[in-house]
Amino acid sequence: MSDSITLPGLAPLLGGTFIAGVLTQLVRQLARSTPPQVRVVIALAVAGGIAALTVTALMTGVMRPVPSPALLLAAACMSGWSGPRILTQLGTLLERKLGLATEAREVGSGNEMHRTHPSQPEGHTEA
Repeated sequence: MSDSITLPGLAPLLGGTFIAGVLTQLVRQLARSTPPQVRVVIALAVAGGIAALTVTALMTGVMRPVPSPALLLAAACMSGWSGPRILTQLGTLLERKLGLATEAREVGSGNEMHRTHPSQPEGHTEA
């Protein structure tokens, strides 16, 4: 690959890595002993594709010479397996590099945030 890569030239590669990330996360979810709901599977598969696309685009833009398509595909599958977690890590890293103040995050797992009810007994939380 040359150093002067255009977006239309990258489209097939990025599309392929998105599909690889989606399929990797889809396989991961469907291999679980108790498969999650369809909506959750679809959301995680798309997040895996977005993670794969993001990592591939970053590697293509930052690394010189541009990595081989096989390496980019491998990175797409590995980041697709992680899905939303790698996006969280990349976002945190980017915020730190840009010097953005990160607020104290509420305790929760995934997209769930727990908040205390003022009208409820102390310690009662809502997911």
